[in-house]
Amino acid sequence: AAGEFYNYLQVYPSGRWADEALYWQAESLLKQGKREDSISLYKRLLTDFPNSRFLEYALYSLGWLYLEKDDYINALAYLHKFELYFPNSSLLSKIQFMIAQALSGSGEFKEANKRLVSLLKTKAISDAYREQSYFLLAENSYRLDDLPNAYLNYLKIKEDFPNSPYYQQSIYRIALITFKQDKWVEAIPYFNEIIRLNPA
Repeated sequence: AAGEFYNYLQVYPSGRWADEALYWQAESLLKQGKREDSISLYKRLLTDFPNSRFLEYALYSLGWLYLEKDDYINALAYLHKFELYFPNSSLLSKIQFMIAQALSGSGEFKEANKRLVSLLKTKAISDAYREQSYFLLAENSYRLDDLPNAYLNYLKIKEDFPNSPYYQQSIYRIALITFKQDKWVEAIPYFNEIIRLNPA
């Protein structure tokens, strides 16, 4: 498929469907695992066709790809552009969470938490992103040594998302926080839960 789109662009570089061919060529390369090639094509789409109807998806993909590479500066650049150009997009809650991830990755924990708190107030957020947002909010608060807020958000995972992949880590953090606060009796059930989840 990528070859067909490439051939079209070679013949009609500015044709009626050139932006669409460029986008789908990038998508095809991405599915083949050729991430750097797809990044180049998404960037070319932004440069050559700034009014393309595929601009929204190209910005999303670039933000996601740079986030996956832990390149938080570039990730934030494209995610902020998305937020600016498409404030009513159905992808906006994903974008806001990704911005929080990039801010967290770059050590901007307070700014990330502001984003997460705002995101959690919206009705559009899915359960999956709500779960991830609570956990990231808890982790950032823990890193900031804001133990009361970390505790509350880990507890949210424990109570509302018992099947979460973050459940065990949340239980462990709750145990550590209560222990650090000299609440040893309260900490014991959580440590016992960790032992139960990890039998010898």
